Amino acid sequence: MADQKRIYFPNLNGIRFIAAFMVLYDHVKHFKWLYKIDNWQFPIKTSVGDLGVTLFFVLSGFLITYLLLEEQKEFGKIQLRFFYMRRVLRIFPLYYLIVILAFFLLPHFISIPGFVREDAIYHSDKATELLPDQDPYFYKKFALFLLFLPNLCYVIHDLVPFASQLWSVGVEEQFYLFWPTLLILFKKRILVVFIIVLFSITCLILFLNNLPHKASLAAEFSVLNSFLAYFRIDAMAMGGIMAYFLFKKKIRFLTILYSWEVQLIILSSIIILIAFNLEFGNWTQLVYAMFFSLLILNLASNPKSIVNLEHPILSYLGKISYGLYVYNPLAIILSIHISLFIFKGESIGFNIVLFACSVILTIAISALSYRFFEAKFLNLKKGFSKVLSNRY
Repeated sequence: MADQKRIYFPNLNGIRFIAAFMVLYDHVKHFKWLYKIDNWQFPIKTSVGDLGVTLFFVLSGFLITYLLLEEQKEFGKIQLRFFYMRRVLRIFPLYYLIVILAFFLLPHFISIPGFVREDAIYHSDKATELLPDQDPYFYKKFALFLLFLPNLCYVIHDLVPFASQLWSVGVEEQFYLFWPTLLILFKKRILVVFIIVLFSITCLILFLNNLPHKASLAAEFSVLNSFLAYFRIDAMAMGGIMAYFLFKKKIRFLTILYSWEVQLIILSSIIILIAFNLEFGNWTQLVYAMFFSLLILNLASNPKSIVNLEHPILSYLGKISYGLYVYNPLAIILSIHISLFIFKGESIGFNIVLFACSVILTIAISALSYRFFEAKFLNLKKGFSKVLSNRY
C-alpha cells in the first residue's frame, strides 16, 4: 500500500521475550508438580507466569491502541475489516494448529498426570485422556476452542493438555472485538471510556467476590465470576491509557515519567513486588499492570530510558514470542521425559538439564514454526496495514 506509515517502538520485542520467559519459567514449576517431582525449590516463589501474561496484555493494549489512534489520525478512520484481517493472519494459524495438535494428535502419544481443575463446573475424571471415547466433554471443549472461547472452557471444564495456555489468546481476541469500535464511537471522549472500562470490570469482580453466601450463588454467577477473573481487559485498558497519553503528547506527564528518578522507582517497585511475592487481594493484577504500563511507556518512547533491550538476540526472541508462549508446554513435557531418562529422578543436575532443555526446545520449535509456518501468513498482513510497527 502506497500510503503506509511505519512506527517503530524500541525495546518492545525484548519485553515480549521477557513475558514469554516468565510464563515458561512458571510452567516448568507447574509441570514438575504434576509429575510429582517438585522437591528442589525454585528461587522465585511468585507466580511469574500470571504476571508474564499480564505483561503481555498490557503490551497488547498499549500497542494496538496507539496504532489504531495513529491510523485514525493519519487516514481519517479505522478500517475495521483490515484490522480484523491483520488479527486473523497473526493469531489464527498458530492458534488453530495448537488446537488440532492438542485435541487430535498429542493425546494419543503423551498423557499428563493430574492435569485437572477440581473446581471446574463440569469435572471429568478422564480429563488427562482427551479422547472422544473417554472424555464426555470432548466435543464441547473443542467447540469452545474453535469459537475462540478457551478461557470459558478453562472455567467450566477441566484443563486441556497442551492447549490450556491458549486461554489468554482467547482473551486478546475478545478484547479485539470491541476495542476498535470504542475508538471509533467515542473518538473525542476515548480516555474517559478507557477509564470506565478499566474500573467497571474491576468493580464488577469485587462485587461478585464479596457477595454474601458466595457458596450458594447460582452456577451462572459462579461462571461469570471465574470468567471475569481471567478476562483481563483491565490490564489491556491500562496499556491503552498509556498509549493515549503518549499519542496525545501529554508533556507534563511524560516529562515526569521520563525522569531517571521515576524510572528507577518503577523498575525497583516491579523487582521488589516480584521478589517478595507481594499481593493486593483482588487488586493484585491491576497493581502490577499499572507498573508494567509505566515501564512499557518508558521503554517504548523515552529516549533516555535506563533500560535497553535493543539487542539482536532479544529482538529475535521477541519476534517469535507467540510461538514461545504456545509451544512451551509441549517442550517442557518432552524435556521432563528426557531429564528423567538421563537422571532417573529429581536432583540438581536434573533441574539444570530440565530447565536448559525446556528453553532450548521451546526456542527451536518456535523458530522453526515462525520460519516455515507463521511467516507465510505474516507476509500477507502488509496488504491490510496502513500503519506498520514492530509486530502488529
